[in-house]
Amino acid sequence: MHDFCVIRNEIWFTVNECNKIFNYDIEKRKLSTVARFPGVILNKANLFSSVEYYNEKIFFIPFISDKVYIYNIKNNEFETIYLSMDKNVACNYCSCFIDHNSLYLIPICREDILKINMDTYTQEYVWHIKKYLKINDKNKTNVFFNNQSCRCGENLINFISETKIILVLNLVKQKIRIKRLDDWFQNIIAICGNGNDIFCLERATGNLIKWNIISDNITYLEINYENADTNSVSEILNIRYQGSVYSVFRDNHIYLCPDLGSVCIEIDMKTKSAYTLIENGAQSSDSRFLNSKMHLAHGKINFFYGAESSFVTIDEKDLIKKEEILLSEEEIKMLRKEIMEEAVMKEDSRICDAKLFIEMNLKQEKLSDVENAGNRIFRKIKGEC
Repeated sequence: MHDFCVIRNEIWFTVNECNKIFNYDIEKRKLSTVARFPGVILNKANLFSSVEYYNEKIFFIPFISDKVYIYNIKNNEFETIYLSMDKNVACNYCSCFIDHNSLYLIPICREDILKINMDTYTQEYVWHIKKYLKINDKNKTNVFFNNQSCRCGENLINFISETKIILVLNLVKQKIRIKRLDDWFQNIIAICGNGNDIFCLERATGNLIKWNIISDNITYLEINYENADTNSVSEILNIRYQGSVYSVFRDNHIYLCPDLGSVCIEIDMKTKSAYTLIENGAQSSDSRFLNSKMHLAHGKINFFYGAESSFVTIDEKDLIKKEEILLSEEEIKMLRKEIMEEAVMKEDSRICDAKLFIEMNLKQEKLSDVENAGNRIFRKIKGEC
């Protein structure tokens, strides 16, 4: 799971490798399957990267998909926006943000930021990244942005993945400003902001680089993890080899959570000390353990915590509330049936081996047993056993 949106008292999301829309009613504490994305394989991974809500519609941003899927809540129907693409790339867009009725898609391997009018669905390419970075090799596929950005007034702040390059996109003036950090800084793995101050997390050290976008002053902040044998936040988060770390700034504190992992930490910016807020012994590269992006809304930090299949809310007093999100046994059986029917139809054993979200609900079974059972069932269908 990469992202979600909260609409009134409901959480709307999709799950990596289970391409359906799910709805969780916070008051009723009930999880429901809403709809399946049309025209896609049920267990195809990494179709979407982000989710945005606008005018009773939910926009699903394409990661490897070739279109934006739009789910209309009122009439329970899908619409699609086919991307205007001049060439195929491995990945399309990693994140997005809304400004009035415009949806901006932030590229991974594409060369431009895509602007979509959410009322008319018209498309416009803005800010050609290669041009601003002065990249001339037309044949090289460049991984541009990571899947995190932060908004500071009329500016959107991004960083080029695995570099020391920060981009400031001015929405009003439609201009780009490039900030290249000095060589002695380490590559950036996460970014968040507070007013005109931007905080960049170094991958190798776990320390922070504070950059004021107005004065251009830079301050290096060494972080001390006080409740551990190591002083490196990166070792606690295991971010030396992680794909991403999500971060958010609130009340002079920074909250960090890796996309893969089982820990969430808080950095006190006054003392430069970090503390563990959430920790679970599970560490896995399994896509079902993906944590989602962190969102700040009404003073509360919200995110999905994959290690416990729960929705986490951290309030203003750092009180943590976890809502365990599990499907009913009936819905699990229905999903299993759908998976098996699709497997028989396509004769594709990978569908039986799919790392599906529903298996996370089977607490009474070990993961290896579930996968072996799936393989046995599929072989029996094919007459191999």
